[in-house]
Amino acid sequence: MKKKNKNILGVTLVEILITIVITSIMMGGMYATYSAVNKTYGQVIDKATFSRTSREVIEMISKDIRLAGFKYYGDGIIVDDTHLPISITRNVGCCDSISIIYGNKRVDENQNPPLITYQKYRIIYTTVPSNIIDRATGNAINSNRITKRKEVWNTGAQAFEVSMNDNETYPASTVADYVDMFEIIPMTSTGTVITPAPTTLIEMNNIKSVELLVALRSGKPVFVNDREQTVISLHEDNNRIFTDRFLRNSATATVSLRNLAIAR
Repeated sequence: MKKKNKNILGVTLVEILITIVITSIMMGGMYATYSAVNKTYGQVIDKATFSRTSREVIEMISKDIRLAGFKYYGDGIIVDDTHLPISITRNVGCCDSISIIYGNKRVDENQNPPLITYQKYRIIYTTVPSNIIDRATGNAINSNRITKRKEVWNTGAQAFEVSMNDNETYPASTVADYVDMFEIIPMTSTGTVITPAPTTLIEMNNIKSVELLVALRSGKPVFVNDREQTVISLHEDNNRIFTDRFLRNSATATVSLRNLAIAR
């Protein structure tokens, strides 16, 4: 007759089930915590990305505005009312545009002595509807994008153009998307807004600086529920109110027009 061994250890089915339930609860809690942390981290990254984008766009435009009116002594480049060093178009409600004209030179080192030629360039910043497609609807998103175009003056055709023979020129390309506001405001030396924007060289004598504002929103929703946000305009009662789940960021700058005196 076999005797039962009372020293054999084990677990019952009930104990196994209890262990599985407890483990599942712990895993669920850990996953929820991970998801929350990961979502917060993603939001921080998105905010940092489009915040950096707005600053980079401001820096790019500021650098180009400082070129307005630059020319070399004796370069023969004519600046008149039809070729203003800086031309600003104000659009109430959303986004402005700007045209910048300046002179530059080329040096052909293959010639002896080196051959120097002077060129007149035009940079145009403008805002157009975004071409990003919303996957949910199949249509373009309800937003704008800032584009930049650089042209060179063709003396023969008497027009600015994107030249195949000039690597510095290029057609309109996107420099920022998800744009809510793009403001360009000419200012006097006393900080007064010039309205309307100057359209002649004589009127440009009053411009001492330009104030810029670029307001962008995140590409993806950040908030769980709709939230009201106000984008503050520069010096004017042109604030825009948005009610949605996107996060917004604005960048501003004041740019001195140091070369306009040379152009005149």
